[in-house]
Amino acid sequence: QDGETTACGVLDDIAIAPHESGVIRLNGEVPETGDVTILLNYSAKKDDSVFFPKGHALGFDQLIVSRAARSEAPLTPGGVQAVEDGRRITVTGPDFRYVFSKTQGVFESLVKSNASLMTRPMTWNTYRAPTDNDQYIDAAWKQAGYDCPQVKVYGCESRVENGVAAIDCTLSLAAVYRRPFLRLECRFEIDGAGRIRAEIRGARDTAQAYLPRFGLRMFLPKSFDTAEYFGYGPYESYCDKHQASYLGRFAQRTDDLFEDYVKPQENGSRFGCKSVTVTDGAGAVTVTSPADFSFNLSRYTQEELAANKHNYELNQSPDAVFCFDYRMSGVGSNSCGPQLAKPMRFDEETFTFRFDLVVE
Repeated sequence: QDGETTACGVLDDIAIAPHESGVIRLNGEVPETGDVTILLNYSAKKDDSVFFPKGHALGFDQLIVSRAARSEAPLTPGGVQAVEDGRRITVTGPDFRYVFSKTQGVFESLVKSNASLMTRPMTWNTYRAPTDNDQYIDAAWKQAGYDCPQVKVYGCESRVENGVAAIDCTLSLAAVYRRPFLRLECRFEIDGAGRIRAEIRGARDTAQAYLPRFGLRMFLPKSFDTAEYFGYGPYESYCDKHQASYLGRFAQRTDDLFEDYVKPQENGSRFGCKSVTVTDGAGAVTVTSPADFSFNLSRYTQEELAANKHNYELNQSPDAVFCFDYRMSGVGSNSCGPQLAKPMRFDEETFTFRFDLVVE
């Protein structure tokens, strides 16, 4: 329940013939609230000296009993001020100072309790290092400018209402030589405790190729090397590639999240998440959302992965690269098969990404 084990046991009296079915009754009650799953781990019942010993893991199945509806924490009013100049909006509270860029439509600095949580400004993120299966669609992605979008802000204003600062921003993303591929209407609310609540409404140009992803990218101090999350783990997982993972609560280091493919490419994402906390043991950044999202924590930028043909050529970023995505397109097919199946493509004409970002 909610990633915690409430009951466990061994079922060793199963007598079901091959190609037949039967009923297995579990001891204890199955919780009726929260995110409830049943994880069935299969292991060898006896020694097989040729292949595996008794107890060797053979596989697993997971039954999703329920996914709970998620409620957003109430915003905490009080002690917030917003000051604007021609290029920035500075929001201050009792123990924080956040700087929002009016030219990029994102935060360029987050300082909480006198500690700076970002080494570089936040960026919009619409590209991924192409996988082998992306080798044909990648040309269309680059032609549309997904790999290096230029931001144009049409309007940006702030106000403080009932002890909460609100920033409204309208912008577009485009290649420098083409019409916008994405138009965004954004609202960022900052409460007295420093919680950021975002609602981003997107409208995509459907004449252009489907998006690899949409989200935000943060550059954190390199010491932020642990991700604690509720989602599909412990292996990399995508909308069309998560059967080897299961829904649960995990804590993994950056190196454990990374998949060291010989040819560098998109890797290490975690799918179906409701929360993630990136921490160095002292400070932390937490993202939650009313809807499932994906995240990635890596020592490498997507630009570095895309620019190199061999894993030994990679150079680590001086930062911890933290991406959290409303959606990531699937990674299957098309290197030697059909194009990516339409349900796995991020080709929605309109979408809304809501999330809370908490800095500690």
